[in-house]
Amino acid sequence: MKKIDTFLNNIFSNDKIRKNLAKMQFKTWDNLSFNERVTLFKDIVDEISNMYPSFGKPNFNFVFMADNFSGEESEYGTFINIKMLEEGNHYEVLATCMHELRHFYQRISYEEFSKTHKENELFSVEELEAFKENEARSALYTFSNYIDLEEDNRNEYSIQPLEFDAEYFAHLFMQRFAKELLTSKDNIASCKLTTRDFK
Repeated sequence: MKKIDTFLNNIFSNDKIRKNLAKMQFKTWDNLSFNERVTLFKDIVDEISNMYPSFGKPNFNFVFMADNFSGEESEYGTFINIKMLEEGNHYEVLATCMHELRHFYQRISYEEFSKTHKENELFSVEELEAFKENEARSALYTFSNYIDLEEDNRNEYSIQPLEFDAEYFAHLFMQRFAKELLTSKDNIASCKLTTRDFK
């Protein structure tokens, strides 16, 4: 079994996470206040972090960002654009949270890998070696060859090892979420809008 599958199995076998994810169905979501919605996302990320204490916890927050940003992960924190939560599809927000959380684990794992050259419970040596393409800067533990998303470089951006891995993880997460926890056609259709095709 691949490490990404084990990670997903661990997430979806956690009762607290499943209970919180179930609150994302429209019938429950529509009755949550804005603050309850923020807390729900934070609780999901926090519970995933509790499963992997050796990685630490991301400084996870909703913040105001430029309209063209949905989220960002850096040594300063894991941030989601609050405008998405105010105006957008909450399933898209969930997919973004999982994407940025994966970036958090990539960064922490690569930082450790650059010292030990050993795999960890989330990434194989081959995956961590592939992240070298984005070349970590040792002082800040950020990726110096990382290509930011611009209007004309979507493909170049998406095929970077870091981005492909994060997008693929979010895609698999949302597929499992829709299959295991969503019950109505409206919920499932809305959730499917958040994933790209990885065939």
